[in-house]
Amino acid sequence: MLGNFDIGHDKFEGKQKESMLKLTKYFIDKYGEQSIKFHREGLGVVKSCSGTSLDKNKLIQEARNLGK
Repeated sequence: MLGNFDIGHDKFEGKQKESMLKLTKYFIDKYGEQSIKFHREGLGVVKSCSGTSLDKNKLIQEARNLGK
């Protein structure tokens, strides 16, 4: 993903969001929801990646709903 997705900066939308949702759905279907990790979830990580405006649970739900 390219952009600053912290609150008040770039919006996560359009083709980039569509592609990321498809990729997320692929990993959910193949490995389960627990396989989805944001960079900020790493041990000792102090950055906000993927951005403070992105909610992982919402992203997972949107990906699960693709094709329904």
